[in-house]
Amino acid sequence: MSPRFLSLARALQLPIVLLLLALALPGQAATVFCVGTAQQLTDALASAAASPDPTIDIRLRSGTYTGSFDLSAQHSNQSIQLSGGWVSFLNTPCSLQFKGTSGTTLVGPASNGTLLVEVSNAASGSTVTVSDLTVSNPNFSDIAWGACLYAGNTAGNTMLLERLRMEQCHSTLGPYASGFLTNSGGTLTLRNVVTVDGAAPENGGLRVATYSAGTSYLSHISITNTQSNNTISGLYITADANSTAYLSNSVIWGNNPGPDTYDVYVDGPNIHFLRVHYGSLAGIPASNDTPGMGDPGFLGVNDPHLSANSVLIDSAVANPAGGAGTLDAAGQPRTSGVASDVGAYEVEYLFRNGFEAPP
Repeated sequence: MSPRFLSLARALQLPIVLLLLALALPGQAATVFCVGTAQQLTDALASAAASPDPTIDIRLRSGTYTGSFDLSAQHSNQSIQLSGGWVSFLNTPCSLQFKGTSGTTLVGPASNGTLLVEVSNAASGSTVTVSDLTVSNPNFSDIAWGACLYAGNTAGNTMLLERLRMEQCHSTLGPYASGFLTNSGGTLTLRNVVTVDGAAPENGGLRVATYSAGTSYLSHISITNTQSNNTISGLYITADANSTAYLSNSVIWGNNPGPDTYDVYVDGPNIHFLRVHYGSLAGIPASNDTPGMGDPGFLGVNDPHLSANSVLIDSAVANPAGGAGTLDAAGQPRTSGVASDVGAYEVEYLFRNGFEAPP
């Protein structure tokens, strides 16, 4: 999507308001929050946690929100969505969404993690979806895990995290600066997600822990330039003997360059890899089909978009476990060529032939 078109869309915004609407959807009513300030977001999240409404949609206008934010699903059989990139259109607030990570950014304080997403153990049959955000915390100084993102899913529930970008997640004390995700007996899907410029004493990237018969799906993930003083910096996947984790069509490369630090670390008997490109690997996946190594052809140190000659273009496997999603991290169609690209970003068709991408 061209920057000029985005600028035009943003010019259509009305003065920022907090709007609570009841929309008529087939079979149920949806509660919609349209928010434009950090305080409005905090209020909307608190209202969502207290409300038993079956469908709750929290829409964030394009912009930057500074603070620590907690999305908590407390009720059963509920669907809660938190998404960014919304603008006003034809005098209707939050009626048009530009999907992708670039429109809306959450920035956390030094004292708290930026975004907490959790499902109560008392809930069942609920779904939480978070999408179309950039999450940052450049000065986190607490010992807690997950400076940018901490997510916890529970048995009988579903969590979907897609089109997210974690960047400048810097923790001086706590591990897994970019994100710590736990899945205890539920279904967790993480796809079309970017992690860049993370730093922590242990793993500036992501950790995904699955246990108690949970199933976690990770696909089209790009992780690069994360730093650590430990043996892991990039992606750390654990799963107990009763749980399963899948990693597909992903690239984890160019993280801590130390010889004793691994881009990917796996621990568990039921972790499966399919078309994963990495710099170094510790542990043995239960399966590792069509792996790749070597320079993936990123555009830059903190830019895992693929260059026109990247070996990852058109090399993804169709129908990965958990799905690939219909859009990449930038909000572009997931497949632009004969097959999808490995990683979070799809190279647009024109740029495959050497055309220069727009700034």
